[in-house]
Amino acid sequence: MDKERVKRFRTATFIAMLIWLCAMAAMLGVLVFLMADALENADAEGRSLLGRMLWLCSSALGLTLLLLLWGVIRYIKFRLNPPVDSKATKYVDAWAEAGRRFQLPKEGGQGDNDEDA
Repeated sequence: MDKERVKRFRTATFIAMLIWLCAMAAMLGVLVFLMADALENADAEGRSLLGRMLWLCSSALGLTLLLLLWGVIRYIKFRLNPPVDSKATKYVDAWAEAGRRFQLPKEGGQGDNDEDA
């Protein structure tokens, strides 16, 4: 893929993640608000259950906001310091290089002998 296409793809996936996290944060925020309102009018057993659900939704909202903050900070970091374009390396034949580096042992050295079989 060319670099512009990769850049557009990364931007599109970031925007999709940002929209999804914002929607999740909004839904969890509304849910926390509704449960906090219902907690005031609940009986003892309902208050216990709503309190646990409120704690769970508040934790999920906090985690969602942390992920949202991480994504925005990461996006800003890469915008301020774009990655350096690397230069293409010259062509290297890996098999030829491996053959050049590999030295066979001299006769009488350790090696595979069929005489022992």
